Amino acid sequence: MSFVEPSVERRSLRRFEQKTVAEPNASVWHIVSNVLFYVVVLVALSVFVYYLYTFQGKQGLVTLYVPVLLDGAKVTLIVSILSMVLATIFGFIGALGRLSHFVPIRWLATVYVEVVRGTPILVQLLLWYYGVGYVLSTIGFDPYSIVFQIMTALQSNSLVPDQFNAYFYGIIGLSFNYGAYLTEVFRSGIESVSKGQIEAALSLVHTIINAHRLSVQASQRCRSS
Repeated sequence: MSFVEPSVERRSLRRFEQKTVAEPNASVWHIVSNVLFYVVVLVALSVFVYYLYTFQGKQGLVTLYVPVLLDGAKVTLIVSILSMVLATIFGFIGALGRLSHFVPIRWLATVYVEVVRGTPILVQLLLWYYGVGYVLSTIGFDPYSIVFQIMTALQSNSLVPDQFNAYFYGIIGLSFNYGAYLTEVFRSGIESVSKGQIEAALSLVHTIINAHRLSVQASQRCRSS
């Protein structure tokens, strides 16, 4: 049994009371400051949009450039979705390479991860378009012509933009870059599953893929509990 001096106990009680009294006031001031901040931001944005709309009379900057901005947003969305899908595929293949028992494949995957993650993505995009794209074009590989012929057979060649080659190598470059990061994500996730859980799942006549899936689900349930 521990004993506390009365003076120490009184000081602790006084500090606790002061803290409980100050916390509601601080929370109210925090809420008020947040509301004021968002109101000021909303008013500033409204004034800016009104200025752009009325800058050139009846046809303001907003009405002039909204179609261009919408086209850019559409291209960005398409490129992002395709890059994420391909990056997931590259990341899964890279993770399998990193976990491979075949030394050349493991070293190749390691070089891919270290080099891609250690260089700027802008440099990689320029290398893909002006380097890899130029080399492939010299040997007769033209993505625009291939896709244009396929879409012509489908009677939809108007959907192929003139800058298709730039989009193509941009998507490949982004996928190649983010695939290196996803490689480490997938590798660490697979290695986080203990060997005993995989062996227990395999003993229940599961395939290796289902064994990994069940082991990961079991690990997540254990962590959340």
